[in-house]
Amino acid sequence: MAKFDPAYQKTLGREGGYGNRPDDSGNWACGQLVGTNYGISAPVLQEWIGRCPSPSEMANLSLSTAKDIYKKNFWDVLLADKIKNQSVAEILFDTKVLQGNRVATFVGNALHDSAVKVPFTQAVVEKINKADQGQLFADVLQQRVNHVTGIGGVYLRGWLNRLETFTYEAGKALTKPLNFKKNGGELIAGGLIIFGAFLVAYYFVHLKRKINKFS
Repeated sequence: MAKFDPAYQKTLGREGGYGNRPDDSGNWACGQLVGTNYGISAPVLQEWIGRCPSPSEMANLSLSTAKDIYKKNFWDVLLADKIKNQSVAEILFDTKVLQGNRVATFVGNALHDSAVKVPFTQAVVEKINKADQGQLFADVLQQRVNHVTGIGGVYLRGWLNRLETFTYEAGKALTKPLNFKKNGGELIAGGLIIFGAFLVAYYFVHLKRKINKFS
């Protein structure tokens, strides 16, 4: 069965330390900019301590407290200890951390079961364990890619970088390849860079021809 510590360590490695970004709703609680730490959002810390947290409390959040929050709020609610495949448990755990209860939607889509909710039930875990594990992993990961690509914005590249770190059972081949597609903004930006490089190359080629002509 899946183990919490490896999943926790990997997700923690994808998260940063303390930050306070006013453009991110996860940094706010009780109308105050509190920040995030170790991937723990301000609303999650508020729920954990039962009152409005202060910025200093978030900045000084201990790693042990963060681990306790991860275990109770993101691992245990999925009954992840009962999931047989470590890779599947890890992708679901990280989905709960980053996309919240949308993990139920992703799993429900993969299992063709619209009744999946958080917290997971034993019946849901049994369906997870009976499914093709590689296919389930790939389905959930692809849905995450599609979801963040649909949102786009300044965080998109970071989200895609995070998702690209996931491998199924130490790199075992998946039954369905993933599509880390880019949104229109990234494609336009990439096109402009290529076009700019073309113009620069065109300019130097013709400049060199003119120099050679008069030399």
